[in-house]
Amino acid sequence: MRILLLLGIVLPFIYLGYLMTRLDIFLSGEGVENNINDVQSKTLVFGDTDLSKQVTNLLVNNGMQVFNTVEPLIFERELNFCRLISLSDNDVDNLIMCSIGRKIYKIEKILGLCNDMYCEKIFKKENISYIKGEKNAHKIYEMVMSDVEGDMSCKRKDD
Repeated sequence: MRILLLLGIVLPFIYLGYLMTRLDIFLSGEGVENNINDVQSKTLVFGDTDLSKQVTNLLVNNGMQVFNTVEPLIFERELNFCRLISLSDNDVDNLIMCSIGRKIYKIEKILGLCNDMYCEKIFKKENISYIKGEKNAHKIYEMVMSDVEGDMSCKRKDD
C-alpha cells in the first residue's frame, strides 16, 4: 500500500519534469525548424480585386509561393514573408496593410497601390513604395520580378 502511495506521488513529479524539459527544448528553438530559404519566395498579396487575382496568378505561375488575403492579421509572423503587394481599391486599406506589413510582419519589400492622387502624399510620408493607379497586372508583375532578379537576399528583419 505504501509503495502504491509513494509511486502515486513520485510519478507525477517525474512526468512533470519530463514535460518541462520538452517545453524548454521547444522554446529554445531547437524543437522548431525554420527554413530560411523559403523566405525568398513568400509573397503576401492583399486585396480582393481582379488585379490582385491576376498578379497572384502570374506570381504563382513563376513558381513563387503566394498568400492572398483580405484580412491583414490572419497570418502568423513566423511565415517570414519576403514581400507584400497591396492591391486593394481602397487607399486607406493599402496604407494600413503596408504599415502592418512593415511593423508587425517585418516585411522589407512593400509595394502599395495608390488609386487617388490625394493619398500620394501619405504614401511618401510613410516611406511606402507605391504605384499610381496602375491596373496592368503584367506591369506590376514585371516590377516585382525585376526586384526579385535584382536582389535575391530577401530576408526578414529580426525583431
